[in-house]
Amino acid sequence: MIIRKTFNNNAVLAEDGGEEFIITGSGIGYNRHIGDEVDEKLIEKKYILAESDKQRYLNIFSGDRSFYDVASRIMDDASRQIGCEFYSEAVIELADHIYFVLERLKKDNMLTFAVNDELMSIYPKEYDAALKSLEVIEEAYDITLPHDEAGFIAFHFVSAEKGSGNHDPLKLMNFVTDVMKIIKHHYPMISREKESLTYSRMLMHLRFLGNRVLRKESLGSTEISMLLDIYNKDRKLRRCVDQIRSFIKEKYDWELSDEEKTYIMIHIQRFHH
Repeated sequence: MIIRKTFNNNAVLAEDGGEEFIITGSGIGYNRHIGDEVDEKLIEKKYILAESDKQRYLNIFSGDRSFYDVASRIMDDASRQIGCEFYSEAVIELADHIYFVLERLKKDNMLTFAVNDELMSIYPKEYDAALKSLEVIEEAYDITLPHDEAGFIAFHFVSAEKGSGNHDPLKLMNFVTDVMKIIKHHYPMISREKESLTYSRMLMHLRFLGNRVLRKESLGSTEISMLLDIYNKDRKLRRCVDQIRSFIKEKYDWELSDEEKTYIMIHIQRFHH
C-alpha cells in the first residue's frame, strides 16, 4: 500500500491495487512522503475512497486542524462523558457536519434546531456533551457558533450510540414530547419540576416505552394490584392514563399494557409526595 498524499501526522491518502483509501492512525503520516509504503502496524481505520466522495474526504482530512481530527477528539470525549460506544462511521459523519457548519457560517446561513428544548430534556447527557463539543470546535477554528448547533451535535451523538435501542431519535423525541403534553395537561405542576430527578426518571421511562412502541415490542403482563386499585379510584389519574393509552393506540397502533399503565402511574404518583 503506497502513500499518495500525506494529510497530517495521523492521516494519509494511499493506493493499493488501483483502489484509493484514506488511512488513519497515530503517527501514520509522520515524516512520510509520496511513494513510501504505509506502515500497516499503525493503521487504525481505513476508508475506501469512491470517486463520488473524493473531494468530500479531501476536505475533511486536509490540514493540521482537520475536521476529522477535531471530530475524533469530540467523539472520544463524548463517549467518555456519556458512557457509551459510538459506531465508527460516526466520526466521518460528524467531520462532514462540522465542515458544512463552517461553510454555512461563512455565508451567514445557519440552521435552527427546532426541537432543542425537547432534546435537552430527553437526552441531557448527550446535550451536555454537545455543549462541550461546541467549545472544542470554536477553539479549533476561532469561530463562534449559535447555541442551536448543540442540538444538531447532540442528535448526532444519540443517533450514533451503539446498543442504545434508539429506534429513530426524532420519532422517539416526538413520542416522548406528545405523551408529556398529555401528562402536563392533567398535572400542570409537573412543568415546575423539570430539574428534578423524578422528572428525569419519568422521561427515561418514556424513552424506553417509546422505543418499544415504535418497534411494536410488548412487555410481559405483570399484575401490580395496589397501583391498579389507585387507577380505579383516582378519576384524574385514570383520565390522564386513558388519554395516553388512546393517543398511543390511535397514532402508533400499539396497545398499552396494564404493566405499562402501572409504570406511568408510578411516575405520576411520585409528584404527589
